[in-house]
Amino acid sequence: MKQQISFITTERERQLLSYLFQAKVATFKQIHRDQFPNNVKSAVSKRLGRLLKSKFIKKGITDLHGKYTQIFYLNGDTVKFSSPDEVDQITRYQMQSGTIDHDIALVDLRSRLSKFSPVKKYWSENELQCLKECSTDSRLMPLILLRSDAALEIVSDGHEIVMPLELEVSRKAESRYEEKLSKYYERENISAILFIAGSEGIMNVVIKAEKKIAGSKRPKFYYALLRDVLTDRKEVEFTNLWGDKFVLQ
Repeated sequence: MKQQISFITTERERQLLSYLFQAKVATFKQIHRDQFPNNVKSAVSKRLGRLLKSKFIKKGITDLHGKYTQIFYLNGDTVKFSSPDEVDQITRYQMQSGTIDHDIALVDLRSRLSKFSPVKKYWSENELQCLKECSTDSRLMPLILLRSDAALEIVSDGHEIVMPLELEVSRKAESRYEEKLSKYYERENISAILFIAGSEGIMNVVIKAEKKIAGSKRPKFYYALLRDVLTDRKEVEFTNLWGDKFVLQ
């Protein structure tokens, strides 16, 4: 009879599994940057190799901006979280990913936006949709129903607010954006949304859609280009239809 071999993960490896749960998918470069910034690449490869061999994670290849890139993601059939310090309150396993470039861009956005001091908490879509702590938070329930890409808890002018974040990296029909934006306007308890666009073309279509929906109402969406948000500057500026600014610094 073949003997069963158990695999015990280290604390750092469990943190990596939690990271991949939050992100859904990540590149080697992102994992190195966010989880093991002080380690050499060979050490990161060794950790990933252990988790791949034990089937805790999977890997694949994707065409990212014209370059073949290796990606890593959880093996949902194998990973179980049980420690109170880990992702133990999962109501269901991770959401199906959208486009890979969309999910990978969200990983970069989390890393970037979380560095600003007003941002006290960042929830990924996976956390919003899968964690019990999110489903019992009245501030997050509307965002769960709207399937927001992420949510940020921000302290601004002494007030704590939760802002949804939407990211678009591929252009869709204007009617699709009108439908999405209308749902946010129907929610009176959501006053501001961060919208990040992958290009000026996408942003212009979304702005056109919001103008139709908002009319004379105060606009809810604050816009920025993805490349501007990810640029290593001391602040990130979002602007609404009226020219009002929301700045993270």
